[in-house]
Amino acid sequence: MKREAVQTDGAPKAIRPYEQAIRVNGFVFTAGQIALDPKTGNLVQGGIKEQTRQVLDNLKAVLEASDSSMDQVIKTTVFLKEMADFQAMNEVYAEYLGNSKPARSTVAVAELPEEPWWRSTLSPSLDYLICPHLAILDFGFAILD
Repeated sequence: MKREAVQTDGAPKAIRPYEQAIRVNGFVFTAGQIALDPKTGNLVQGGIKEQTRQVLDNLKAVLEASDSSMDQVIKTTVFLKEMADFQAMNEVYAEYLGNSKPARSTVAVAELPEEPWWRSTLSPSLDYLICPHLAILDFGFAILD
């Protein structure tokens, strides 16, 4: 089994002992993303829509660096800080993944093992971020083109 790490400047650098993504046996597994601007390293300003858009832009860059795309995503998992943000998150999510319609799970979470006021962690499928509003995502399976 050939395992290849994926790295791109189009998404925030991994800050813990993990890779932005791993390619293995024709699949791409992405790490979780938070709403960081990869150019500045700062959390994007705004609410759930702005944060969702940044996370998905980050993941799109990782997939493209993996020779895959948003159209190839099979499964996502979204973690929200507040389930009341679901509709707003879903509107932006549909802009990016509405055509491919991957399988998805969405849950509200109260706590994750990171600090400070935003939190980030991984999930086996679409990983997630948690900012004041949002927790999103890694792509568990994206097929290589």
